[in-house]
Amino acid sequence: MREKNIIIAGAGFAGEAALKRLCGHKTILGGKYKIVVVNKNAYGEFLPMLPDILGGWMHPDLLRHSVKRIAEKKEAEFIEDSVIKVNLTKKNILLGSGEYIDFEYLLLSTGAEPNFYGDKDLNRNCLVLYNINDALSIRNLILKLSERKTRFNIVVIGGGYTGVEIATNIKRLLAACDCKYTIYLVEKALEILPDLPYGIRHAVEREIRNLGIKILTGDSLKSYDCNKATLWINDKIENALCIWTAGVKTPDFVDYIDVGKINTRIKVDNFLRVKEPFYPNIFVAGDSACLHDISTGVPLRMSVMFSLSQGRLAADNIARSIMGCRLKRYRTMDLGYLIPMAHGKAEGLVFGQFVHGLPAYLMHYFMCVYRSKWKNKAGIISDLARKFLWDNILPYYRKKRRK
Repeated sequence: MREKNIIIAGAGFAGEAALKRLCGHKTILGGKYKIVVVNKNAYGEFLPMLPDILGGWMHPDLLRHSVKRIAEKKEAEFIEDSVIKVNLTKKNILLGSGEYIDFEYLLLSTGAEPNFYGDKDLNRNCLVLYNINDALSIRNLILKLSERKTRFNIVVIGGGYTGVEIATNIKRLLAACDCKYTIYLVEKALEILPDLPYGIRHAVEREIRNLGIKILTGDSLKSYDCNKATLWINDKIENALCIWTAGVKTPDFVDYIDVGKINTRIKVDNFLRVKEPFYPNIFVAGDSACLHDISTGVPLRMSVMFSLSQGRLAADNIARSIMGCRLKRYRTMDLGYLIPMAHGKAEGLVFGQFVHGLPAYLMHYFMCVYRSKWKNKAGIISDLARKFLWDNILPYYRKKRRK
């Protein structure tokens, strides 16, 4: 009997979780279905810790792992390529190589990418932090600027989670440099972290200002020519390096899929199937999926936690579809969120309780270590210990010695 393909498009947190779960259903697949993983890179990256590379203390190799090796161990076919087009009626996908692959079931878990809202100049000139190479490139550029005698400016566009982490990590990177600089955090809303509770917003803002980072709210970037940043309201900022974190979207090929979307994310039902129009064999998980929280009625935020649980459920429901069984509903379990800052403090909400300071900071990295690959855990813990020693213990003894 001819094998039928179950394609997992994208091997981020959701795609990899789905792969592992689906391979646990090999008896259900019964040799009739072949799992095919399509990812643009042979390796995956632990995205939540990218700002830490930028801060100069986390080794980039500790955030990489081979997705190809994982797929091969699970006896799945791995294709290193990008998805260019998805035809839901013909049930095939087009790869960057020009190859078409048919599918019986499709899981779209291609994540998100920076959104410049159609501004090609900003897209071309602004820096982004979306992979390890981006982090290394930005860090090297900033260190080169620090070697000059003239004042320079770092302008972080977007005062959300990522913007806060980037700004504080740049501050840490430059702390030991003998140079003149100013870091700006620019947010279009009237406050940074506009979707979070007031107490968290206020606490994070206080910490950022104490670090000497300037916050410009109610403003955004109008133009940038790789040197001069022109804002809509505030003055122009000369000798500037602009880093864009002001929005994300699903990959471009998703724009051309004729299905219902909210802010480029595909609407899915409670079983993670494409909702409008209904496609029973097409599932979406992770940042590409738009699923409303039953309790609040608003779309779930993009989160590693939701990506992992959605990837696993999508795999279970594909297996159940094959067996002709009733599918399982996705039940939101929101453990909370944390906003870590590079000086060793964090603010957030965990199990409905506000957490802050060093305990919240340690919680964030505990979860990072827990979710990282086994071969990387020891190295991450070692780098964390080294950072804590350098940032907290050594300054205390230096201060004591001066006295």
